[in-house]
Amino acid sequence: MKVAPPTHPLINSNFNANSVKDVQGENLSKLSDGVRNGSITANEAKTLLKNEATFSKIAQQANADGKISAQESRELKQLSKSLGSDIDRAASNNQRDLFLPIRGGPQTTRTTQANQLESIAEGAKKGSLSFNELNELSAQQMGIADLRSSGPLGSGTLGLNSEVKLAQQQAEFDIDKAKDNGLGKERLLGPLLNKPDVIGPKINLPKEDVKPLANPALTMIA
Repeated sequence: MKVAPPTHPLINSNFNANSVKDVQGENLSKLSDGVRNGSITANEAKTLLKNEATFSKIAQQANADGKISAQESRELKQLSKSLGSDIDRAASNNQRDLFLPIRGGPQTTRTTQANQLESIAEGAKKGSLSFNELNELSAQQMGIADLRSSGPLGSGTLGLNSEVKLAQQQAEFDIDKAKDNGLGKERLLGPLLNKPDVIGPKINLPKEDVKPLANPALTMIA
C-alpha cells in the first residue's frame, strides 16, 4: 500500500507561497505566546521580529517569478526552522518580561503587542497578507518592541509609554487594512518610517540582543 508523502510545510521537500506563509504564521504565533506570557522580553522580540521581517523579504524575492524552486524551498525550510529554534530558545531562557504590567493596567502594551502579532500570524496562515506586507508589519512590530524595551524600567521616563500606545494604534490600523483590503505597493508605517526605501526602523541592537543566525542569508535586508 502506498503511503502519502508528508505534507506539513516543515518536512515537505517543496514549499509554495502558502506553505511558506503558514510556517511563518506558526513562528509568529509562538512569538506572540512568548510576548504575552513574558517569557520573551521586548529586547528579544525586537531581534526575533527583525529576523521575521528578513525572512519575508527573502521569501518575497524567491517568489518573485510566481513560484518557489526546489532549492529555494529547501533554503526557506532551513531558515524557518532556524527562526523557530531562536523563538524557542528565547522563550525558554531565564530572561523574563515580568514588570511591564505596571505600565498600563490590564491592557498593557505587552498584551497589545501579543494580540497584534497573533493577528499578523492569522493573516499569514490564511494567506491574506503578502510577503511584502508580512515584511513591513514585522518591521513595524520590531519598532514597537524597541519602544517597549526603552520604556520606564529601562530609562526612567514615562513618556515612552504613550509613544508605544500611539504606535500600536497605527499598527492596528495597518494590520486591519492589510488583511481586509490588501495594500499592493502602498507603503505602511507612517509614524515609524520616514523613508520609503527601508523596511523598518533603523535600530542599533545591543550585542547581547543579537543571536547568531544559522544562515547568512538572513543578514541581507535589501
